[in-house]
Amino acid sequence: PQLSYMKAIKLIAKFKLSIVIPIYNSEKTLKNCLNSICKQRKKQSIEIILVNDCSNDKSKEICNYYIKKFNYIRLINNERNKGAGLTRNIGVQHSFGDYIFFVDSDDEIKKNKLSYLLKNLKNDIDVLVHQHTDTRYKHKTEIMFRRPRNNKSHFFDCIKDYKKIRTYLFNYILKKNFLLSNKIYFKKIKVCEDIPFITNVYLKATTYNFLEQSIYLYKRYGVDNLSSQIGPSVTRSFLQVNNVLLEYLVSLKKHNHNNNLKKFIIHNIKRNYESFSQLILSSNDKILIKLLNQFKKQKKLIKKTKNKKIISFFENKKKTKSNFKKVKKKK
Repeated sequence: PQLSYMKAIKLIAKFKLSIVIPIYNSEKTLKNCLNSICKQRKKQSIEIILVNDCSNDKSKEICNYYIKKFNYIRLINNERNKGAGLTRNIGVQHSFGDYIFFVDSDDEIKKNKLSYLLKNLKNDIDVLVHQHTDTRYKHKTEIMFRRPRNNKSHFFDCIKDYKKIRTYLFNYILKKNFLLSNKIYFKKIKVCEDIPFITNVYLKATTYNFLEQSIYLYKRYGVDNLSSQIGPSVTRSFLQVNNVLLEYLVSLKKHNHNNNLKKFIIHNIKRNYESFSQLILSSNDKILIKLLNQFKKQKKLIKKTKNKKIISFFENKKKTKSNFKKVKKKK
């Protein structure tokens, strides 16, 4: 049964962790996801916030069943479809936990790992980083981080290979006050919204802790989740992400940041541009013109970075030029 107001207030004070789950047409996987959490929660100070982004399958019915069964689960229904990033923002706004854990509705938490996770959550850290297990590779655990040498080590000193690092949201447990005080939130970007978000975390966070054990099962089911929708907005997303990353690169000129962080941002800018240049060729003429105009505006930002690698990549690469020659022919 749902809690009375006074009981709810008493429970709010106990929450250490808020698990935020954005949901869009997740009827096939949502039960497994929620069961993986609820079966091991016990009396721990964890709440679950479900944010339904206008699903048109039975996801809402499943959510209603769970909020009636468990008093630590709440449901927010978006009035219109907002996309994964903005849906997560809503989850954070409605959360009462000290820390935020973003879980995807098609993934699961590994057995007996929540208690291990809570033991390592300390109020003096901005970010708790953990490993995940990718079910595509026979449950191989991806070890992307190593423990810092000392307390003064920068986060990027703990990354094995910045080219292999991925901005998977589920690898990071984030202090809510850290997010709010630094105004870190998801921007209105259809896909790859995790890249600017986590990059901003890298830029702002000062205290970290790393877990050696894997606690998360990355399932990678099907194609109907929030992050897999396709269309012109997807092509536009790569430009939007690069706009944000280029702004970060410009800001790095003013501060003495870790060199690997710069390399990481540059690497992602190049990767996003490669994806954009491939997708733009399949766009229709009307959309194509709009995208090209947006790219022209981005060129000014590229020059502002004063970064030779980025400037040469955009201006001198034969591949870049040939891609846009094809685009012009299509026009």
